[in-house]
Amino acid sequence: MKIGVLALQGAFIEHVHALQRLASEIRHPIKIILIHSANDFEQLDALIIPGGESTTMMQLASRDDLLDKLKLWIQSDQPTLVNP
Repeated sequence: MKIGVLALQGAFIEHVHALQRLASEIRHPIKIILIHSANDFEQLDALIIPGGESTTMMQLASRDDLLDKLKLWIQSDQPTLVNP
């Protein structure tokens, strides 16, 4: 399973650590992809969007078509966890 973690700012590293602990507990590999650009979405099975300052997140996501890719991902009903 490949799970992306939006890694623009905020507490994304805590989400990475939680996924690593989960993989260890269930004894099933999870490939964690840090999402920095629209190109990082290739073949993801799920996405985690950590909480953070929404204005900053929007500004950072606006570069490299990342915001458009995020919108398409969510609108297509892909598995997404949004942490407020």
